Amino acid sequence: MNNDSSHDTEPPRKSVLRSHRELVIILAVSALLRILLLVELAGGPCWRQYEWRDCDMNFFHRGASEIAAGDILLDKPLHPYHNWHAKFGTPEEWQKWYGHKRYYQDPGYYYLAAIFHAVFSDGPSAIKVFQLLAGLATILLTYLTALHLFGRKAAVIAAALLALCGPLYFYDVLLLRATFLTFATALFAFVATEAFRKDSLRWWLAAGAVLGLFFLLKSTALLLLLVTLAVMLVFGRREPRKTMVAAGAVLGVFILVLVPLFVRNAAVGAPVLSFSSVGSATFILGNGPESSGDGLVIPDEMGQIMRKTDGAFWPVVRETYATHDSFTSVVGLWFAKAYYFFRSFETPNNASFYAFRQSSWILSLAFVGFYLLTPLMAIGAYLAFRKHAGPQVWLLTGIVASLLVPTMFFFFVSRYRLPAAVPFAILGGCGVTFALENLKKKHYGAIAILAASALAVGVLFNAWGPRFPGVRSSDYGAQAVFHFNRRNYPAAAQVLQKGMRHYPDDVALNRYLALSYMALGRDEEAITRLDVVLKGDPQDARSRLARANLLYHLARYADAASDLEVLHTLHPDPKMAARLVECHVRAGDLDHARNLLREYPEIRPHLPPHILHEIE
Repeated sequence: MNNDSSHDTEPPRKSVLRSHRELVIILAVSALLRILLLVELAGGPCWRQYEWRDCDMNFFHRGASEIAAGDILLDKPLHPYHNWHAKFGTPEEWQKWYGHKRYYQDPGYYYLAAIFHAVFSDGPSAIKVFQLLAGLATILLTYLTALHLFGRKAAVIAAALLALCGPLYFYDVLLLRATFLTFATALFAFVATEAFRKDSLRWWLAAGAVLGLFFLLKSTALLLLLVTLAVMLVFGRREPRKTMVAAGAVLGVFILVLVPLFVRNAAVGAPVLSFSSVGSATFILGNGPESSGDGLVIPDEMGQIMRKTDGAFWPVVRETYATHDSFTSVVGLWFAKAYYFFRSFETPNNASFYAFRQSSWILSLAFVGFYLLTPLMAIGAYLAFRKHAGPQVWLLTGIVASLLVPTMFFFFVSRYRLPAAVPFAILGGCGVTFALENLKKKHYGAIAILAASALAVGVLFNAWGPRFPGVRSSDYGAQAVFHFNRRNYPAAAQVLQKGMRHYPDDVALNRYLALSYMALGRDEEAITRLDVVLKGDPQDARSRLARANLLYHLARYADAASDLEVLHTLHPDPKMAARLVECHVRAGDLDHARNLLREYPEIRPHLPPHILHEIE
């Protein structure tokens, strides 16, 4: 019996490996690319871009660090206060608008990252390595789902599309939720497909658990839950009792997974059913009157709306829409965001795919993007509904809808549509398989129609819309921050000089470049950069003081006095007035020095004796 058992079990194991050899090759290639990307970027400015203060990556890092340090419940207000926040309110106001102890973002990623912070000395790098592995798992799950829906050829094509998809690699190396949201999407698609296929209560319980975890990563997963329940009820209407039990299992486990979140909120005094406090602010950023629908625009009305509503979500929605001239403008914005969801351009947010491509030839090798996924998905969806219109196909399109609707309502940036790569690839695999079958049968007319349709879709979703620069001034600034933190001023200057070729008048870049030149002793060049800064931002006191000090050390006392006059008017200070008197004296303008000394006699103790002697 033992020999028979051995004989029965060994060959299938080899058969499975042989039957999925294409998958093994695809995973091996993808793993190699990920290893090379890790070697290429690790330790550099792209790898550690989360050090840039004004980004979500930095805030996820802060939240994970707090949890790893022992504040497991995050029992204190923890919200960002970036440069743009300061334009519209004080830190105290933003804490109130963000809801004090409410989570700023959905908490799942904080806690996942905190585990790596607690276990590894370099937590951010450790979680990125794990994200690279999660990317491989996403390919595997996508393959298995496509295999069960459309067969082996479609599964191989779907897996290959994801294995060569540049945006997936890009987000793997960022301290953002995108990779895990994509993995969760692939896991849910696989589990739900198995649940429909096997009609097993265990698989429905697993689907509810995955949806609950998905929700903890991003609360818009609630839409996916509703889509799932709707598909279950429609296709299970002939067996209502069995269907209601399965739906109850999905919903019950989903709620059970969220219980720790409710308990935490109650323990710290936050609203029990609150998940994320950022919704009001992001709604304004994506729906203001100047918004094009692609990316974020900070409207002038931001502070006014937040003060009027105290950050309450539905009043914010009402007041934001009221800034539009008509309801037609709002509807047009919804359609614009839907259009950009399918467009190939990777709208930068936090980090730029195109900036990373400049530093990584691996990202250039991974050439598949939404320029290819969108037309293949469109053709595949048409064919799938024509030939296989079962609940699993409806669920795939439901996944896309659950990602599309929130971006239409809030705002669109490319990282929010990244999980759609999974159903796009699966449906794309279906479309390409159909084309290959027709090619084998020499049905060239059908292939021509499919190719023309795919081309038309590709052109349609790339013909209109704003063409933002792929590499922004902030991308150069973020890389400069990395070098600044390590006092590598020559490297910082090199990056900034590159950025200046594209953004010569950018205030932030000129400010950073001036600081680099100051550290390198290139004072005259620093003054030139500070001139640009003050032209763009005359109230920048720190830059004006830096220029005044440089001019003083270069013995250009009259010019230094001009800057100090402005500073003294903005921020009266005895030491500032004393330096101003000294500059007037060294410039030979004794009358101005005497007048200033008479006006501010309290500055006498701050003046060098020889300067006082010269005045008197």
